Amino acid sequence: MSYPETLYTALVCLFTGTAAGCAFCMLAAAAFHRLYRRWRFSVLCVLLSAAVISLALLLVLTPFRPSHLHSHFMMIWCISFFAAGVFCSVYYRIVFPAVILYGILSLYSYYILDRKYQLPRKVVCVAVSNGSFSSGTFSEKLFSSTSGSFYIALDVCTLPPELLLPFSRRWYAFHEQAGSSVSLPERDFVLYRFFRLYTSYMTGRTCISFIPVPDGSAAAVYTLDCSSDSPVLIRVL
Repeated sequence: MSYPETLYTALVCLFTGTAAGCAFCMLAAAAFHRLYRRWRFSVLCVLLSAAVISLALLLVLTPFRPSHLHSHFMMIWCISFFAAGVFCSVYYRIVFPAVILYGILSLYSYYILDRKYQLPRKVVCVAVSNGSFSSGTFSEKLFSSTSGSFYIALDVCTLPPELLLPFSRRWYAFHEQAGSSVSLPERDFVLYRFFRLYTSYMTGRTCISFIPVPDGSAAAVYTLDCSSDSPVLIRVL
């Protein structure tokens, strides 16, 4: 399942679950002859509207089909977010701490990715000369094929589709032949072990992409545009 599908299905199930939780609280209050908070009905209407909009986006913008719901992963995914919505609606005071924790996790994820994949998602200058290339302070040899073609190698990290983070899904870095990694302090605390496992999971979908150099290893200046999912190398000098 692709990232847009996981995002929209999560929103549909979360909004539907939260609306169901509001309806449950209202019905329970009526059954036991107790007053319920008046804002719940307004929130219920807003949540149902949000669920309908998310469902429309899911069906229009993604290749999602109802048959996808037959998979075990999809069933667990939908049930989990629906249950989370019900729980947050009934015990609404936990919403704020949950948002804070999500923000902390997002900031940590961005920090790790920004350290390991430092190539910005914009146009950068790349100079090629004598079988090597440089960009800023980074310098590395060009990769060559048996046919005599030359390439710039990029490490490409694609975030797992089920990891719903509020930033770019794809990150780039120039590939170092010696290899490099971002490591956390070797501590034996449970929290450090969790962050190590999480970092390994987050950056696990990494591959090497080879960008062909049009003029081989001859001296030239190029621009490398990483703003799209397929980086483009264009000669400017």
